Amino acid sequence: MSLVELFRLNLDQNKYNEAVTYFKKALPVLEKINASSQSPAEFSKLLDEYAVALEGIGKQEYAKKVKERSAEIKKNAEHSITDRTSYSTSCTKSEG
Repeated sequence: MSLVELFRLNLDQNKYNEAVTYFKKALPVLEKINASSQSPAEFSKLLDEYAVALEGIGKQEYAKKVKERSAEIKKNAEHSITDRTSYSTSCTKSEG
């Protein structure tokens, strides 16, 4: 999962080349653990984020294929109970 976090960190910093590099390393691991069926909602979110990175480096055709795969996975996924906080988001202190 460290590769996924490095992917997301670079994605949030608009370092698309680096993000794609990390996701390419993480994808075989995710496929091996069958993430598309183990955590379909989360995996489809990752694919959507990967598509953004691919678009950022000018790989629109490949990004389109990734989005199509994500959409197919979403058809069979329940809503995720976890939402991620972007690395570019600052934390706020709550009162109380």
